[in-house]
Amino acid sequence: MLSLKIRKAINIAFRAIGYALIVAGFFMLVVGFAILVEGKTTDGPGIIIISLIFFIPAWIILFFEKRSRREIELLEILTGAIISYRRIKIEDLSQKLSIPHHHTEKLLMKAIQCGLIEGSFDRTMGEFVLKDAEKLAVGYRFCPNCGSPFEKIYLIGETVKCSRCGMIIHTKEASHGN
Repeated sequence: MLSLKIRKAINIAFRAIGYALIVAGFFMLVVGFAILVEGKTTDGPGIIIISLIFFIPAWIILFFEKRSRREIELLEILTGAIISYRRIKIEDLSQKLSIPHHHTEKLLMKAIQCGLIEGSFDRTMGEFVLKDAEKLAVGYRFCPNCGSPFEKIYLIGETVKCSRCGMIIHTKEASHGN
């Protein structure tokens, strides 16, 4: 898969080609109407129809360029969200991006394939965890107050709340006990 910088450069080139075709088509349209209004020859309608040869490909190119640009924007937003959250559920990510769940999964796979992010899926929690975040896991596995096990692994900087006794632990640094 192409890197985002290359895809952006290709999009810029396609956008320039699309607008150039629109300008050429508009020029042909004006020339066709001018010949039609002048009335000396009957080539006017033919030139007006030929202007469509420029307009139709231009609109097609611009349509696909805009779609590609939107996908790149979504990839960048998705990557930024995952990096800032360090761990996020796919459902939450799709809600934040306002796109369907299956489309979010495809974008996430593309971001991994492009090398924008590295990480793994925690299948038990349904979350994507950044590779760097896995190193920041705290050592708390059990509540220090009541001893019940925590449902998931917490990262440094997250607040842990025991589901059994309600004790709150602020994880500012990794714990080596417990």
